[in-house]
Amino acid sequence: MLVEGPVSALKISGVVGIREKEVAFHLVHIEKTLKQAGGRLVFIPAACKSCGFLFAERRCRSKPGKCPQCRSTYIGEPLFAARMTR
Repeated sequence: MLVEGPVSALKISGVVGIREKEVAFHLVHIEKTLKQAGGRLVFIPAACKSCGFLFAERRCRSKPGKCPQCRSTYIGEPLFAARMTR
C-alpha cells in the first residue's frame, strides 16, 4: 500500500486493522525493513488547512492537535509512502 502512493495513518489502520496510534510504532520497523531492501520511507508532514503552516520540523509522526501559528484545529494528516531505489 505504501508503494502505491502516499497514505495517511488513518487509512493504514483501517486496512491493517490496528488502532491509528499504533501505526507510528509500526512505521519505525517498516522504515528499517525498507532501508535493508534498498528503499526508504517518505514522510510528507502535516499542514494546517487554515493558514498553510507546514509541520516540517515535527519529529512525531502523528497528526498534530493545533496549529502554532493560527491555533486552528483544522489540520491535514501526515502522509507516508515507500520509495524503492533498487
